[in-house]
Amino acid sequence: MAGRAPGPVRWWRLQPCSRNPLMRRTDRVESALVALVVVLVLLWVPVCAVVGTETFASLQQQSRTLQAQSRPVPAVLLIDAVSDPQDEPAMRIIDTGTASWARWTVDGREHTGQVPAPPQARSGDTVTIEVGPDGDLREAHGSTENAVLAVSAACGLWAAGAATGAAAVTGTHRLLVRSRLRGWDQAWEKFAQPPR
Repeated sequence: MAGRAPGPVRWWRLQPCSRNPLMRRTDRVESALVALVVVLVLLWVPVCAVVGTETFASLQQQSRTLQAQSRPVPAVLLIDAVSDPQDEPAMRIIDTGTASWARWTVDGREHTGQVPAPPQARSGDTVTIEVGPDGDLREAHGSTENAVLAVSAACGLWAAGAATGAAAVTGTHRLLVRSRLRGWDQAWEKFAQPPR
C-alpha cells in the first residue's frame, strides 16, 4: 500500500494520549491496555529472574543435602557396561556415559539396579556407587542440571505471564472490534431510515 505509514509510526500515532481527533475512545482504551501489558511483561522479567535464582539455590541445597546423606558402597556389575541405546546423543543435556546392571548390599539388604559404569567395565567388576540411607541408588544432580531446571522455571514463568498479557490484549481487542461493528451497524441503520 502506497499511503500506509510504517509500523512504528502507526504505533506512535495510536498512543493513548494522541491528539488525533479521529481516534475513538475504544482505540484509546486498546492502546492503553497494550502499553500497560508491555510494561507489565517487561517488569515481569526481574521477578522471573528472582524465581529462577531461588529455584537454583533450592536445588543446589537439595543436592548438597542428598550428597551429605549418601555414602559410597561397592556394587558388582551383572552385565557388561553399554551405552544406553535409547539415549540419542543430540538429546542428552549431559553425557551420561555407560551404564550396567549391578547388585550391592546395604545393612544386610541386597539391592539391584542400573548404575553408571566405566565404558570397558565387564560383568563381575566392582564399581563404587553412592546410595542413600535406605540403600537406594542416589542420582547426583550437578550444577549444570540444576541451572537448566532453574532457567527453565524462570523462562516458563515469564512465558506464562506474557501469554496471559497477550490473551488479555487479544480478548479485549475482539470485544472492542465487536463493539465498533455494532456501532457501525447502528449508524447504518440510522442512515437507512427515511428522514422524518
